[in-house]
Amino acid sequence: MTRTTVSGIRPDKTGTGEWIDINSHVGRLMSTIMAGGRPFSIDADPAGMTIVTPLPPPAAGPDEGRITSRKTLYERFKTRLNENLDERKQ
Repeated sequence: MTRTTVSGIRPDKTGTGEWIDINSHVGRLMSTIMAGGRPFSIDADPAGMTIVTPLPPPAAGPDEGRITSRKTLYERFKTRLNENLDERKQ
């Protein structure tokens, strides 16, 4: 079974699988679409079954940057994209 973890906290090095930072563009989008902005793991077994499992919330506190609507997601994405393009022009 392979595992992909989408979380703001990197799992320990002994775990198998792949880690996607929830704070990266891909991590935020995946966590918003698949787990309501919360960390989660995706397990895929050899038979092709995919299991999405929410992870417990971090002990640090609530997610302040949680995106709760598709409109907000698109607006933040467009803003960040424009910032990145402006940086490249400089």
